[in-house]
Amino acid sequence: MSAMDDLHRYCTTTFDSLGEEHRSGHQKVHARRYVVPGHDGSTVETAIIVKPGSNLQIWCEAKVTDRMSAAALGGTRRPGSETYARTNAKGEMLYGRHSALKKMDHLHRGDAYRFTLRTPYEVDQIINLIASGAK
Repeated sequence: MSAMDDLHRYCTTTFDSLGEEHRSGHQKVHARRYVVPGHDGSTVETAIIVKPGSNLQIWCEAKVTDRMSAAALGGTRRPGSETYARTNAKGEMLYGRHSALKKMDHLHRGDAYRFTLRTPYEVDQIINLIASGAK
C-alpha cells in the first residue's frame, strides 16, 4: 500500500459517509460520483478520481466557491466551455474532462473546480468548502 492508496481510501470512506451515490452510480475502478448536501440543504455534484497509481482529484460544481478561495486551496477553475471544444485528428469532438463526469447533470458541461490533493488535511478542507459553500 502506498501513501496515495491510503489517501484514495480515506477520501472514498469520507465521501461515502458524507454524501449519497449519484444516480448514475460509481465507476468500477477510476472514479466515484456523489451528491453532497450543503449546510443550507442544497446539494453539490462531486466526483473523486481514484484511479490506481494516479493523483487524487476532487471535482465539484463551481457554485461552491469563488476563484480566489478555490485557488488558495489549489483548485483550478474548469469552465463548461472547455467541454467538446477540441477535435481529434479525425475531426471528432473531444470531451475535455475526465470521462466519469459525462454521466453527471452539472459536472458534465457546467463550470467546475478541480482539486488535486496530497494529504487527508487537504481532503477535509475541500469537503468543508463543498458543504459550506453549496447554494
